[in-house]
Amino acid sequence: MIPAEKNSWLEWALHPYLRFKLRRSFQSVLVRGLNYLQELPADRPVIAFSNHISWWDVPLVFFLSRCARNKSFYCMMDEAQVKGYPFAGYVGAFSIDLNNSLRAAGATRYAVHLLQIRSTLLWIFPQGEISATHQPFKPRPDSNYLATQANSAQMLPVAFRYEFFREGKPHVLIEIGQPFSAVESSEYRIAAQCTEVAKHLDDAIVSQNVEGFEVLVHQPLPFRKKWEWLKLAIRGRLDEFKAPSLQESLSTKKVA
Repeated sequence: MIPAEKNSWLEWALHPYLRFKLRRSFQSVLVRGLNYLQELPADRPVIAFSNHISWWDVPLVFFLSRCARNKSFYCMMDEAQVKGYPFAGYVGAFSIDLNNSLRAAGATRYAVHLLQIRSTLLWIFPQGEISATHQPFKPRPDSNYLATQANSAQMLPVAFRYEFFREGKPHVLIEIGQPFSAVESSEYRIAAQCTEVAKHLDDAIVSQNVEGFEVLVHQPLPFRKKWEWLKLAIRGRLDEFKAPSLQESLSTKKVA
C-alpha cells in the first residue's frame, strides 16, 4: 500500500487552487447539512462514507473537509488513483488494492491505526469503485469492518450529485446526513443511510429547490445574466440590472 504523507504546507496551498478549479469546472458547489460536518466532536474519530460517482468526488471531499474543525483529513483511495495523482498522498490519501487481499489487509490495518487518533476524519467509498448515479447503492461486503474496529468513532453519511440546470456547467450538490455511532453501524445501515441522503438530493434536483443549501463555490453570474448585464451596460441602463438569487439561477422557465 501507499501510505499518506501529509504535508501541511501543500494542504494549505492546494485549497485555493482547488477552489479555482472548481469554479472553472462547475457553476456552483452547494451543500446541505454542513453543520453536521462543522460540529463533529473533537474527541472522537469520524468515518465519513459516501457514494462514488465521479473522480471529482475525491477532490471534493478534501475541499469539503476543510470545513471540519479540529479534524485531520484522510481518504482511502484505489491504488491506481493514488499512483496517478502523487500529490494526493501529501493531503491525506492512502491506497488500497482491492484486487490483492494481502495488500488490502495492510491498508485496512493502516486505516484502523488512523482511527485510534481522535482528530482523524477518514473518508471511504463503500462501493469500492465508481458507479453510475442511477445504480442502487451496493457496498462491498467488508464495508463495515472499520466501524467494528473503532467503536468510539462516529459515522457520517454523505452523497454527491452532479447536475445541469439552466447553465452550461453542472452544479455539484452535496447532502450530509446526521452522524451516528459506529457501534450502531452495519453494512445494511451504511447502504440505507447513503441511499437516504442521495434521495434527498434527487428530490431537490427534480423540484429544483435548493432551500437549505449553502454555497461553497459559485460563479459570480450565469452566462445569460452576464449577457443581460452587457446589453444594459451598452444602453446605459445598469440601474435596471438585478442579480439573480441562487434559487432563481436554478429554476427553469415554465412552458405555457
